[in-house]
Amino acid sequence: MELRHLRYFAAVAQESSFRRAATRLHVAQPALSKQIRDLEHEVGVELLERDTTGARLTDAGTVFLAEVERVLEQVRQAVEFAREAKQGKRGQLTIGNVGTMSASFMPASLAAFREKYPDVDVALREMRSLDQINALTSGTIQIGFAGSIGTAIPEEDVEMLPVLQSPMRVILARAHPLAANPTLSFTQLLDERLLGVADPKRVGPDHGELIRGLFTKRGMRPGIVKRVDSLESLLALVAGQQGVSIMPHIISTHHADGIVSRSIREGGPELMFHLWAVWRRGETSQIAHNFIDVLRKVQGRTRRQRKAAAAR
Repeated sequence: MELRHLRYFAAVAQESSFRRAATRLHVAQPALSKQIRDLEHEVGVELLERDTTGARLTDAGTVFLAEVERVLEQVRQAVEFAREAKQGKRGQLTIGNVGTMSASFMPASLAAFREKYPDVDVALREMRSLDQINALTSGTIQIGFAGSIGTAIPEEDVEMLPVLQSPMRVILARAHPLAANPTLSFTQLLDERLLGVADPKRVGPDHGELIRGLFTKRGMRPGIVKRVDSLESLLALVAGQQGVSIMPHIISTHHADGIVSRSIREGGPELMFHLWAVWRRGETSQIAHNFIDVLRKVQGRTRRQRKAAAAR
């Protein structure tokens, strides 16, 4: 039994005539009659009563027609869904999320994407920026976000879209003596206990090593650089005056109560954090490309709004 048998049967049943059904289907009437006989033989029951006036459904044919119409509608819908999926209008998109760093653009981007592509199911997977390139390669996610300090070196296997940049700042307890200063220098931090989030997988330099590198680049040797398990633990320790840290302003704005952030007096490209949207080079998923287009438009709108606000 093939799909054409079902279409032919439905046409004859709906037209109550082999002649009219043949005209509608653009097939010869004898060929149509043979297809219906083959179908009845395979089903094992007579589906149509033939006479000189046309064709009428038998009781079995009436039941069979209801199921055939349901199947044909499912096939039609499946074809429509497949075409929509090719256009990126239907399906699933998995995005790597980077927690608080994405708060300035992810909600607006997701809302805009939902408005334009309501039949795409979006899933967010929380993971560290360093893990997202590997997740892209393995296909675990389709879009990720990778951060870098200073000038980013594009990965060979991914395409990149800049989504934000944020200056590095010192975070410390509000009650810390240095908090009275509007800006701080690296010299003032030399004797402080510095805190950094550890990289349990040791993939690339971790937060503590990046902090130490900011000092060594200036010919300084910092004191203790203590690694902690998570950002939440780091913030708790800072609030409890157990140390200070250096991190992007975009993260420091989400700090816990009792913590303040201060600008760093020195300049340099290594004191600017960049976050990039990344996706596989040659990505074939139209859904992924549609999200990148939406993200790009949201970024452009946000920049225009900021410029307008600054001009007031």
